Formats: sequence, structure tokens, C-alpha cells
Amino acid sequence: MRGVSRILPLAALVLPAAGVRSPAQAVVGEPDDLVDSSYTVSWMVHRQALGDANITEYAPASEAPDLADLRPELSAAASSSGGVTVCVSQNKDLATDEWCTKLCKANVTQSAEAQAAEPSECDPDYCTCFDPEESREAQVKQVRQMERAQPSGLPECPYLAPEGCSASKPYECVAGPSAGQCSELNWFDRTKECELSCLHTKLLMFAPHSDTEEWIAGPVAPRVTTFRQQVPHYSHDPKKLTMGARGIEVRRLNVMLTPACKQVQPFAAVTLHSPAYTGKAKRLLRSCVRVGICCKATQAPNSFGPDALEGSEEFRFQLIAMKPAFILSQMELSRLPVVWLDADMEFHQFPTLFTAGSWPGGPRDVALFNYWGNVSKGQSTPSLGSGVAFFNHTRKGRDVLTAWAEAMAYETNSRAPDDQVLNEIIASNDWVQRASYGWLPVAYLRTMPAFYRGVDPVIDHDHGSPPGLIKHSPTQPILPPIETEQQAVAEQQQLQQEQQEQEASGQEAQQVYDQQQQAAAQAQAREVAAQAVAAEVARAVAGPAAQEQQQRRRRRLQQQRRKLQLRQRRPSSGQQTQAALRHGG
Repeated sequence: MRGVSRILPLAALVLPAAGVRSPAQAVVGEPDDLVDSSYTVSWMVHRQALGDANITEYAPASEAPDLADLRPELSAAASSSGGVTVCVSQNKDLATDEWCTKLCKANVTQSAEAQAAEPSECDPDYCTCFDPEESREAQVKQVRQMERAQPSGLPECPYLAPEGCSASKPYECVAGPSAGQCSELNWFDRTKECELSCLHTKLLMFAPHSDTEEWIAGPVAPRVTTFRQQVPHYSHDPKKLTMGARGIEVRRLNVMLTPACKQVQPFAAVTLHSPAYTGKAKRLLRSCVRVGICCKATQAPNSFGPDALEGSEEFRFQLIAMKPAFILSQMELSRLPVVWLDADMEFHQFPTLFTAGSWPGGPRDVALFNYWGNVSKGQSTPSLGSGVAFFNHTRKGRDVLTAWAEAMAYETNSRAPDDQVLNEIIASNDWVQRASYGWLPVAYLRTMPAFYRGVDPVIDHDHGSPPGLIKHSPTQPILPPIETEQQAVAEQQQLQQEQQEQEASGQEAQQVYDQQQQAAAQAQAREVAAQAVAAEVARAVAGPAAQEQQQRRRRRLQQQRRKLQLRQRRPSSGQQTQAALRHGG
């Protein structure tokens, strides 16, 4: 099987040369240091758009500025109205009316000035003090003021819940045809029935928390130094693995961007929404504008074929199944860490945990909301929500995304909930050790009703609506069989790089040595030639007398050689006597 890059096809675009390649020109798998990080998301989206894609900068009309918390002001106004103040408990499971009456006695007997000078022991989380004679118009005014002060999410009802409201019916319509009624469902999107609504949060139980346990930030991948990791690749339908394989060219789709995308950003927040969810996508973008985040909302086609028209179950399941493939495409197009948000999310505050240096114990490759994040078994067997998901632009982050995309492209998982499929992936095949995971605090996915009260939200779900209003598929996720394993060891890659550098430096050293030897040989040859020239010059300077003397020396040497040769040829006297005797006998 080919490497991970097979899932990320991206054709290079012809763009103005800039020395360093722009992200739109970058080749898949190209090192990030070769990509100019000064290119903004907005610049890239406009350059990458194909065909008649409509790229819009979503800049809504200026909203009323966020006001300070109005509850003290409203409470002071209520206490100074001249009426009788009554303090009761809204949630009888947490406190009684008698207890609130005793604890909040100062609120009843003292003036607002006296209460400000000496704060009461009355706890507003458990007790509500109000004027029974307060008019309905005053209550509506308070809710309108709080709605302006808090554009994201529903305002909290600042008064006692009327009869008919309960923990199971906490949504009250304040103005409109259904004014005064409480409902199990949020009134916010039912504009024909209700103009203004609020949430009686004091009827709810507090979100689970512990005053003694510290937040568990999530497991950090061990450093791989001496052993190899095998990255599994799972069986899948190749026609469903990528957005392109599904027949969707994301660069031809309409996109809405926030103004912050025109500046260099540490991450990009993305969503893929159907045309019917455009209103909620715009609500998300408005919240992005308020907190200064680059958000990119891409509108999906209104059908994925004749049997998958928008509004059908098949359309919904296909849109869910392509989530990891879409995130991969956005990471490759932006060359940034990517935060996925369902289109019905809203920001209340800037999400610092999506920026560098914000996690204890080091950076994270993946950050998810884990319902079992503070439980020991939840570290290796998480229970995840995928409405908010951060994937860092790292090899390990892309590995997790690729495995998720492959699993969602497996035939039996085409209708399975995507978060449950991700659970199966991370809880198996040692995936929890293959990357560093961050478990997002509950503030990053505040949801009704269990994870709502007492939470200071960073991200809110669907303007206070509970999840699961559209029922999940009953299809159980299945971990696909492993198709192949790919060696992916960062240390091995580093060693290979070091080896290549050493080989390159060795070759360079050899070249230097050869050059030095060649220079030495040339210098020696020049020295020999110089000596020969010097000898010739010396002979020329010596003149005829020196030449005659040298010739006489040569003649004497020649004479000595001839005498020696004659002496060697003449036999000795002993040799002559023996020869004569042999001849005579």
C-alpha cells in the first residue's frame, strides 16, 4: 500500500512565484519549512477556488457590544424597587426555601447600599431573591438586556421559574405567541411561536465536577527511540476514502470566511454544512467574529446522487461519514492545524487550547472531548464526542485522521455514528500510544442538560439545545480489518536524514581530500620542474670550462670500467695450473 499521502491528492496551482512555495503550490508531503507561512487562509481559499465557487467574507452587521454581567445591576434594581423581597430555592434537590430564607435574611431586611457594604451569605447558585410584585414587562426587559450582553447561547432567566417549568422543561418563552410557556425543546429556532426566550438553569443539576481531582489533560505519546511502530491501514472502499473519490471537489464549493482569515492564524476552524444549515453556519461565524477566530464554513452540495437528496437519511449519513475526509482536505489546503466544529456550535471565548504552548506536558496531536476524560479507564478506552475536534498539523495527527477516514469508508460503517467509529479506532491497535491526545475540558463542549450548569463556556452546543434531537443511527460501529501496516517511525526518519547528512558530509570531505592531494601533486610536479630548470640554468652559467672538466671526469670513469672488465675476464694462476694438468693427463 502506498503511504499516507495517497489520501491527500492536491494538484499544484500556477501561482505567482514567491521564492518559497505558497501553500496552494505545495506538493503533498512537502516539508512545512518549504512553505511560506505568511500566506493567509483567505488568500489561499481565493487562489484555490475552482469554477464558479463563491467565496464570501462573512462580516455581519455590527452587534451590540458585549456588556458587563448585568445580574448584579438587575438584582440591585429589583431590591431597590420598594417591594418586598422573597428568597426561595428553585431547585429543591439542592436547597430548601427555609434554608434560603435564613441564609438570605440580609437580602430581605437590608437595603441595596447595606448589602453592597457587607456582602450577604446568600448563594445565588442555590437561592433566588425576587420581588413578587415585579411586572412581567420588567422581566422581559431584563431578558432582552441579557440577550444583548450574551449573543452566544441562551440568556439565563434572571427570575423565579413560573409554574409549569421544571428540570425537564427549562426553556421559557418570554415574548411572542407562546409567552409564559415552558418547553422541553429550545424556543430559539421556533421564531413563529416565540420571539424571545431564556433558560432556567437553576432548575438543573450542576455539571459533574470534583473539587479534589485535577483535570486530566490526556495521554502523551511515549518517545519512540529503539523500536518501530507499525501504523495500521484499514480495509475500506476506495471510492469513499477522500472527498475527491466521493466525486466532490471541495475547491468548487461555496465558502464563507470571517475577516480574521485575512491575517496569519495559529489554526483554522472549519465546518461542512448542508444548504439547510446555512443559518446555523452563519450563527457560528458570527461567534467567530466576536472572539477573533478564522472560521471557514463550506457548503456541501444539495445532493450526493439521486438517492441522497438533502433531507433524506442517506444524505445525512453520507455527510456524517465524510467528516474525517473533509478535515484532511482542509488541513492539506491550509497547511494549518484544523479545528472541526459542527455547524450548530458557537464560540463564547477564544479557545486558547487550540494554540501552541497551551497544553501541560507538551503539544497534542489530537484534542477531543472525552466524557470519561477524568476516569482512569477513559485514558485508553475513551468515550468521545466529535462535535469539536482539534487535529494538529503533525504526522501523528494525520495518521489518526487517516485511520478514521478509512474506518468511515468501510462499508458497514457508512451509517454508524462517526464519534463511535473514532472510539473504536483509538481504543484499539495501540492508537492511544501512537499520538498525544488532549481531553478538552467540558467548557469546550457545553451541552444540555448534564454538562451545562456551572460551566463557563468556551464553545456552546446549538444555542443551548441538547444533542441527539435527531436520533443517532442504531448501526453499531465495526473496527475494519487491517489491510496493511506502514512503518512510520519519526526516529527512523530522523536517523535516515542524519545518515544522508553524514553521507553528504563524507562525500564533501572526500572531495576536499582529493582536491588537497591533487594540489599537493601539482605542487610537487612544479617543484621537480623548477629543479630541472635550475640545473639547466646552472649548466648554462658554468660555461665551456665546466663542460670540459665534466667530460674528463666521464673519460676517467669509462677507463676504470674497462680495466675492471679486463681483470674479470683474465684467469688466475691457480686456474691456469689446473687447466694444464687436465690437458697433460
